[in-house]
Amino acid sequence: MKRCFIVIFLIAMAGLSFSIDIDLGVAVDVTQAMEQTLGCAQLAIMANVGVFAFDIPFAQVWPSERRIEYIDPLQSYAGLNFKLPITILYVKVNLGVQIAGVLDLLGGKIEGWDLPSKARVALGVSDSGFFLEGGFSAEFTPTLDRLNFCPYAAIGVVF
Repeated sequence: MKRCFIVIFLIAMAGLSFSIDIDLGVAVDVTQAMEQTLGCAQLAIMANVGVFAFDIPFAQVWPSERRIEYIDPLQSYAGLNFKLPITILYVKVNLGVQIAGVLDLLGGKIEGWDLPSKARVALGVSDSGFFLEGGFSAEFTPTLDRLNFCPYAAIGVVF
């Protein structure tokens, strides 16, 4: 167990040493779209620190019904972030697992193949301390029993 923590610590330190920047922003996932209107959107705080990515959803919004539901913080995702800068443009890929799913996995409530995961692929612009990106988000389980694609957009600051 002690060796496991040492390995995790070393990976974290290596990731932070390669860190180019820290991104902090707000993302909007369009989870339902009707013909001409937005059916439902999920709002999330995105934080990317080097090779680590955190996606913390905090609300579901239904504009047509004028309704907002807040989301449990354990529904957040943590994982890896890969970013390829090309001048002020960049291509980004995130892959993470749900924190509540990891707790369920450790508690024996689910098996590894039922672990909720999320992937994001995006094209973005980063300039003057701000970023704007858009792409696709996919929520899935490794067995692909549940697979949902949706477009997303994010805006925020770069440190």
